[in-house]
Amino acid sequence: MNCLIRIRGKATTDTTDQTELMVRGLCRPVNTADGPGYRFDYRSADSEDPNSVTKEQLTVTAARASLIRTGSIRSEMEIVPGEIHPCDYDTAFGMLTFDVVGLAVSVSEDAGTVTACFSYELRHGDEVLSRNDIEITAEPA
Repeated sequence: MNCLIRIRGKATTDTTDQTELMVRGLCRPVNTADGPGYRFDYRSADSEDPNSVTKEQLTVTAARASLIRTGSIRSEMEIVPGEIHPCDYDTAFGMLTFDVVGLAVSVSEDAGTVTACFSYELRHGDEVLSRNDIEITAEPA
């Protein structure tokens, strides 16, 4: 379905940063090896360079969140509670490599609105770089 997607994120390090993004995109039910879930497709632009666009593809089930970014920023991230997955994250300053430690994942639908939540830590070795909590809602447009 064509929808309005709202992404709310909170990153906690020594301080807490919160962000919110609203974009038009697509959300549809999918069946995966992990079971049923939803796929969100949308594009985001860099706040400093509006010509720098990244295509985001997020698939969330009750067991896993998988994010694939292509375009100006490229990365693949797997969030599975209780598991550690490596991630290479392309930035304007070069490639960053870190581990993604999955903490929680959930997805639900209520009256046509799909809500996906996931939490994870970014680590480099034993150092926790940040804890991240994400909530995404998709409402019919």
